[in-house]
Amino acid sequence: MDITAIQEVRWTSSGSLKSQGMTLFYSGEDKHERGVGFIIKDNLLPQITNFKPINDRLCYIELKCKWHNLILINCYSPTEDKNEEIKNEFFDNLDMLYDSLPADKPKIVIGDFNAKIGKETIYKPTIGSESLHEESNDNGYRLISFAVARNMTISSTCFPHKNIHKQTWISPCGYVRNQIDHIVVDSRIKSCIRDVRSMRGSSAMSDHFLVRAKINIRISTEWRKKQKHKGKIDRDALKTSTAKVYQEKLMSKIQNIQERPNISEIWKEVEQIVKTTAEEVLGYIPEKTRKMWFNEECKRVLHEKDRARMKVLHEPNEDNKRLKANEVRHGYKPRPNVMRKSDGTLLTGNKEIACEFKDMFANLLNQPIINITVNELTTVEQLLVAPSKNELEMGLICLRMVKHQA
Repeated sequence: MDITAIQEVRWTSSGSLKSQGMTLFYSGEDKHERGVGFIIKDNLLPQITNFKPINDRLCYIELKCKWHNLILINCYSPTEDKNEEIKNEFFDNLDMLYDSLPADKPKIVIGDFNAKIGKETIYKPTIGSESLHEESNDNGYRLISFAVARNMTISSTCFPHKNIHKQTWISPCGYVRNQIDHIVVDSRIKSCIRDVRSMRGSSAMSDHFLVRAKINIRISTEWRKKQKHKGKIDRDALKTSTAKVYQEKLMSKIQNIQERPNISEIWKEVEQIVKTTAEEVLGYIPEKTRKMWFNEECKRVLHEKDRARMKVLHEPNEDNKRLKANEVRHGYKPRPNVMRKSDGTLLTGNKEIACEFKDMFANLLNQPIINITVNELTTVEQLLVAPSKNELEMGLICLRMVKHQA
């Protein structure tokens, strides 16, 4: 997963940590309690423009995309059995944080809300009909109110899955299973959410399952700088007296190499010396320039064609149309008819060419008739003896007997 929002980090203060190609941004307070953060792949770090830790329950990052920047808010809500003051404080802080962010940037609020979302029809289309629970709890009503007030959609309740793929928390006894982790999306980009489901196979020392969301959104990419191709080393120069200069210069550089215990470092230095020496002494093969077919004559004819077309468009009369045809065909010469006789001489006149074709077809078609004798061939056939009278009578009797039996 490219970006992972985690809760219950339980680290003090805020900061970042790099490990195994990932970077962890975390937000906490003085005690080793609660805490939220983001785990981001290093290849996405250039697109992260801002990370803001708020407290041990809230933080957000800003992601640079192609058309707009996207804000991800990570939340860790109090549990259902906490008193009203703690819940009100959390949702007040969430309201203040959301309202303080720029309105033109779409936002996604994710995290552990400890909220059961039901299937109440009065809250649609803010909630979907694919929730695990039938009725919402107190935290669920609070989350729905937050989403309704800001034109958001709780996407984790919108995709049909098996119940085991909707469950996000399991009790220590293993009998109670709830869907309390949610993804709330700005309605402007709700079509970008392709799927939301829990991943039961992910190995984590937690009573929560990992919730995966597939988001199809274009992030900003930096175009790679075009590297100038240096070309190929001129190896033909080694066949000349330059080869001795190259050998002397190469040997002088190799002798200055210091000994190291790591042979890989020595080999890299030798490789670099060979390349740089070849560039300095031998040089590169000059690039072959392609012959351009679109020359000045083509440009001139194209310009004349455009000028004639503009005249026809402005004044579409017969003179301009005729002028257009003449200017486009300016310099046109008909192809002469040329034919070579059997003795090698060239014929250019039409009458001469016609007479030559006449003589050629006369000689070709008026050939003398050659008598060809064809020997008749006979095929090999079996010599069958005609049946006798007695054999015919016996055959007829057998046929009559067969008919009577049928």
